[in-house]
Amino acid sequence: MTENTDASEAPKKGIISVKSVKTDREIEFEKTFGESLQEAVGLYGEEVVFSTFVQQAVIKCQGRVRLMLDKGASAEDATKAGQDYIPGAVTRTSLKKDPVSLLAAKVKSGEIDKDELLAQLTAALEG
Repeated sequence: MTENTDASEAPKKGIISVKSVKTDREIEFEKTFGESLQEAVGLYGEEVVFSTFVQQAVIKCQGRVRLMLDKGASAEDATKAGQDYIPGAVTRTSLKKDPVSLLAAKVKSGEIDKDELLAQLTAALEG
């Protein structure tokens, strides 16, 4: 059975695949949400279709902002990314990770200690 791994991908031909990771069970079934916006509104009503759109737009907007925060963006840049989000628009974030923040995170996590970090920086400056 095929699993639809991207939640943003519309099911093909009304077939939905679901796999339970907990039970390792998988099922497939047919479900129609409509072939167009008008048909979806006819089946489920304008309020349901619009609220579903808003819910998905919020989730995708949160994902974009989360990505910015994960890459070390400032709160201001992450906020701007959220405010500028346009549903359906493809965006590429070219945000470079802040090397100082990355090194600080390694020290905080214990991945590297301060003395080792200082030795590496000194070697890099002398090399």
